[in-house]
Parts: sequence; C-alpha cells; structure tokens
Amino acid sequence: MVRRDEEYLWTIWVHDLATGSERRIAENELPRPRIAWSPDSTALVASLTRGASQYVNLYRLPIQVGAVPERLTDQPDYGQFPLAWSAKAGGILYIEGVYPQSAGDIYFVSLTGDRRPRQLIATSGWDGGASFSPNGEWIAYHSESAGVFEAYVQRFDAVKQQLTGTRIKISEGGGRDPAWSPDGRHLSYLDDGRNLVEVSLAGPDGARSTPRELVHGPVSQAVDVWTPSYSIAPDGRFLVTRQIAYTANLRINIVLNWFQELRRLSPLP
Repeated sequence: MVRRDEEYLWTIWVHDLATGSERRIAENELPRPRIAWSPDSTALVASLTRGASQYVNLYRLPIQVGAVPERLTDQPDYGQFPLAWSAKAGGILYIEGVYPQSAGDIYFVSLTGDRRPRQLIATSGWDGGASFSPNGEWIAYHSESAGVFEAYVQRFDAVKQQLTGTRIKISEGGGRDPAWSPDGRHLSYLDDGRNLVEVSLAGPDGARSTPRELVHGPVSQAVDVWTPSYSIAPDGRFLVTRQIAYTANLRINIVLNWFQELRRLSPLP
C-alpha cells in the first residue's frame, strides 16, 4: 500500500491479510510512488526518487527489513511508473511520460542482459494499464488512441522484447485497466461506467466472447493515469481502490459567563 503520511511524504507498506499486521518498508517525497509485486512476492518494483533525481525511476525493493533498493532504470527527463512484473516474460512493464506528442507510453525493461528499456506502445494519447498474461506471451493494456480509452491484447515476444502481430480490441464502448485471471482464460476491465466486466478468451488469436458484467459500478475510482484501479489476487479475488467520503463530527461548545469563570480560576486579584 502507498500512504500519504505528511504533506510531502509518501510511504510504502506491506499489509498481511492473514494477521492484519503492517510494516513500513520505504518512503518517498513527491511524487507519489507506485508499486507492483515481484512474481515470487519477495520484492516490489517501485517508482522512487533518490539523490538529486527530479523524476521517479524504477527500483527493486526487497520487502525484508533493512533491504536497500536496487536501481533498475535511469531516465533523467521523464517519470516511470511500474505496472506489472512477469517471471515468464523476464521483466517489467511500466508507463513513462508525460511526452509532448504521445502523453504516457508503455515500456518493457528486462531484468537480464543489458537491461535496456524498450518502448512497446506509443500512440497519440495515453497508453497504460498494462499487464502480462500468466504465461508471459500476451499483454493487455488500454489506449486512448481512438479518442476514448479502449482495452486491447497483443502478443509479446520475450526473446526479442517486442510486441508481435496486430492488437485486438476486447472492450466495447470504452475500457480501462484490463487484468488477466489467474488461469489466463479471462480478462476483466472497467467500462466507461466503471462497471467491472469480463470477457473470455478462446484460441491462439485472442478471440474473445461478448463482455459480461461482473459487478455494477462504479466499482472503483481512478487515482490517476499512472495507477491501476484494481488488481486480481492469485485466488481470483479482486482488490479495488475506493474513495470514501469523509464526514467530520463537528461540535461547537458555547461557554456562558466566561469572565466570571476566568475570575474564579485566575490567581490574580
């Protein structure tokens, strides 16, 4: 979890769902860090600023106490925000921007070899919400290239570190933050009403079924263009972010005969 502890201080926490215990593992001044789990759940990839860097870059952040973040990228001019980490694909998907002509673009950085970032998707609008299929052979993402956010899937070649074939639109009438089911046979996404919908995928060409609504929305609120609105656990449960309206319990106390009370309490004559 990412929390705002002070006006200019954000912190990263790990919450144990079984015990309810929490542990703070890192902090960052502005901007807000984004995080994604490693496939083995022993580390996070986080967007952090360190030293004199003005923009957030990607760091591997082990969750054990006292671990030192390992820098994965070095981009001095644009922010980088992690989206997904796949062992099968051998690397991390992230969004980088803001670019004058293409807003946010989707990149891949391998954790082996030369670790040189590769640009995968750069359209005239915002691209993001990317996730790997469980076998690492496909990615799903959303793109604003058609003037409205739609969700797509496309094959990914981990050896060449590039997309192959044509992209396949899976949403109807808008779609954001597509996410794979643990078995790789279904994709969920948020439609324009932020209803959570699902399509089934069939065949090697990415053919999909008609979308069906899982939960009537709005299921979650968008934090920003850099941050997915929900995620799917390995057992199929959904974890969503929702903005809760805060209502303060305000009370006004009226003190009568205040000067009389002051004279009674004052040690002065």
